[in-house]
Amino acid sequence: MTTETRTDADAHTPGPWEQHNLMVYECSCGHTLAHLGGCTDPEAEANARLMAAAPDLLEFARYAIERIETLRGMTGYTEGDGDLWAGPWSWTVVDAAREVIARATGEVTA
Repeated sequence: MTTETRTDADAHTPGPWEQHNLMVYECSCGHTLAHLGGCTDPEAEANARLMAAAPDLLEFARYAIERIETLRGMTGYTEGDGDLWAGPWSWTVVDAAREVIARATGEVTA
């Protein structure tokens, strides 16, 4: 994936992030971002893995929107058409991805 220009909504520490046991840290300098505790070790470790993947998941959600919108443009699809490749499913996927991005960037509170 590509590196994008950061905005105020992207005020988080840029990825990639890594997870080791119950720690999540930023790869380029090794700063600790989170130390999980209070749960069972397997649960905390699973939470740490999910947190470490967050920057990549955010970037992928943005990429998916871009690709689907490109596909719509190539097919001339508009909402209500029956096109299989950029059909009604694409509106649902893009809307869901936009909601997740808004939650991740603080544009909307959950």
